[in-house]
Amino acid sequence: MSFDAKTIQVALQTAKRPELARILSGVWNISLNEYSTSLWKTISEPPSLEVELLQAFETEFCRIGFTEKQAQSYCTELERNRLLQTATHLTASEGPTFLALHNLALLGMPQGKTYFVGSYSGVPFANAAWSGCLNFSNRIDLESVISVHAPGFSDLKRADNDRVRDSSDRRISLIPGKMRDVRVFQSRIPEKMADLMTYFSEPILGISPSASRCRRSTFRF
Repeated sequence: MSFDAKTIQVALQTAKRPELARILSGVWNISLNEYSTSLWKTISEPPSLEVELLQAFETEFCRIGFTEKQAQSYCTELERNRLLQTATHLTASEGPTFLALHNLALLGMPQGKTYFVGSYSGVPFANAAWSGCLNFSNRIDLESVISVHAPGFSDLKRADNDRVRDSSDRRISLIPGKMRDVRVFQSRIPEKMADLMTYFSEPILGISPSASRCRRSTFRF
C-alpha cells in the first residue's frame, strides 16, 4: 500500500496533528538521507537559549556523571546545533519505532557531533512502550536473552509462553507487579531489575548500564 503526501497530510490534519502535517508535507519528496542531513544544518544566528534552560541542562549533565567542564561543553554544543531527540520514552530497551527514529537522525550526523536524547519519563512503567520491560524480537527464544539461572526464570518462561499464545510482543518484566502503574520519573530502581540485569546474555550486557538497588533512576530528562 502506498500513500501520497496529500493523503498523509489530510490524515494528520484530521487527527489534529497540524505541525507534523506541515513538516511532512515539506519533506515528503526528499530521501531519508537528505532529510537527516538537513536536521544537522547549523543555524547561522540562532536565538539564545534561556539561561534557566541552559542551567537545567548543565545541572542534569553533572547529575548523570559528567564533569562541570564536560557539561558546559555539551551545553555549548546543544545551543549551537539545536538538535534534541525528544520522541522516545525512557525504557529498558526500545522497540522498532524508536530505533528507527534514532537511525534516521544518525544517518546524516556529521563527524564529531553529539546526538542528544531527552527520553520522556512522565509515564507509568506499563505504558505502551513498556518502560519496565526488556523488549526483544519474537525470532529468538527467551534463553538467548537471559540465563536459565536467573532468579525466577521458570516464572519468566511461563509468562513468555502465555504471551506467545496471545501476542507477537516479547518482553521480560524487570519490575514487580505493584510498580506497573508507578510513574517512571524519579522512581527508584527495584531489586528485581538490578538482579535480573546481571543475567542478561553477553550482547545485552555489553550495552546495558549497571543498575544499583534502590538508587533513584536516571529517568529525569
